[in-house]
Amino acid sequence: WTHDEDVLLVRAVEQCGESNWQRVSELLGNTRSSNQCLQRWRYSVDPSLNKGKWSEARRWTDIGREVDGRTPMQCRERWCNRLDPALK
Repeated sequence: WTHDEDVLLVRAVEQCGESNWQRVSELLGNTRSSNQCLQRWRYSVDPSLNKGKWSEARRWTDIGREVDGRTPMQCRERWCNRLDPALK
């Protein structure tokens, strides 16, 4: 995804909302599928996502319940790749 595509995606979601991904895709010129638009929005572009530094965390279940603006996948990946005590 390019910066320009991300800008178009934000505008399209502002216009269509987060339920009509086929229309969002059309507004991007059908260069991306509706699923690609949904995934890009949900995991990368949505302004409500927290992309700052992670604070020290206790357990994955705590993160999943307490951290606003993080997707479940972000929480899981953080646990699996950084926080799991089984990692060496």
